[in-house]
Formats: sequence, C-alpha cells, structure tokens
Amino acid sequence: MNAPTPRAVLDRLAAAGISVRVEGGNIKLRGRNPPPDLLADLRAAKPALVELLTTDAAEEQAPPQAAPTPPTAPAEEQHPAVALLAKLPRRQAEAPPPAEPAERPTDADAAEEQAARQGEKPLPSPGTAERDKLGRDHAAYLNGMMAAALKRPPSWWEAEPHRPPPGATCSCCRWRRWWSRDGRGWCCSTCHPPVPGETVTEVDTLARL
Repeated sequence: MNAPTPRAVLDRLAAAGISVRVEGGNIKLRGRNPPPDLLADLRAAKPALVELLTTDAAEEQAPPQAAPTPPTAPAEEQHPAVALLAKLPRRQAEAPPPAEPAERPTDADAAEEQAARQGEKPLPSPGTAERDKLGRDHAAYLNGMMAAALKRPPSWWEAEPHRPPPGATCSCCRWRRWWSRDGRGWCCSTCHPPVPGETVTEVDTLARL
C-alpha cells in the first residue's frame, strides 16, 4: 500500500475541518481530533509534512518585491492637482490582524491517547455487531446495578412505616416474601418465618419492576 503524500493528508485534514501548523519541529492541530485512519496517515507522512509546511511558511513570510516606481514628469509638466497631492502626507491604513479563534493545540503523536483519555471514541454504527454487544453489556450492567440496589438483609427496621419495594430480594436466601408486625421492621419469610398463628402483614415482592 503506497504511503500517502503530504498534500493528500493536508487535503483530508482540511476536509475534516482541522487546521495544521508547524511549531518547534512538531505538527500542531486545531479543531476536533482526527479519525484513527487519518491519524495513522498523518504519522506516516509527518517528516514530509513538516518540511512542506516549513517551506510554505517561509515563502509566505518572504517580503513582497516592491513594484518599480514609474518615472515622474518634471514639476513644470505635472498637473497642479498632481503636485498638490504629492505634498499631502502619505497614510498607509493597516488593518488590525484578525483575531485567531480559540484553539486547542494537540500534538499529532498524542492525539489518539488524548481522545481515549477524554472518552471521545465514537459509538459503533447502529446495526453492527459491536453496537449490539455494547447494548447487551449496558443492559447487563443496569440489571446488575438494579439487583444490587434491591437486595435487603434477612431482617431490618426503619423508624417510619414502609413496605419492601417490588423486586426486593433477601441477600441470604434470595427469596422475595416478607412479613412484619408493625410495618417498620420486616423479616424474610424463609430465613425468619413468623410464629404460627401470629397476626402479621405479609408482602410478596416476586413481581418484577
């Protein structure tokens, strides 16, 4: 596979909205992080890119050649208006340099590491195996968090009357049937069954949320 040319890499960066410059022999990017394939081409063409950008910058900074001054007619042959204009002070209007937009300089060699550290890796496309696996892993993570939040000890007590939430599971036997005498203290019917004949309130939390 042929290595990409520096011009081709620059065209791809421009199309992606990323500007490039050379500073201290390193390539600096401004804009969003380049995709992995473009980052690989950028690394492969880095020496040639540094040379190309350095040459272009030197040509841009070279002072323009002054245009030759046309010969002027003798003072006695000049029009009076021309002579008057020649006596006026010359003013050269210099426009202020445009303000540079806020930039986030990023070394090309560290762009991939920075993207991973900031969690900017793009999501896989919908319908792909990677996206389906990501959805399954996310659902399993949420189910695990929900199961952990619904675990209750075999017996507990709270100051205010309450009922076990739907899906509440005993952390000892994993059963979902509870009983209480006053609505404040609750016990697992399997681990701590009530006394036969005692009047208690029973709650079944087998129903899922």
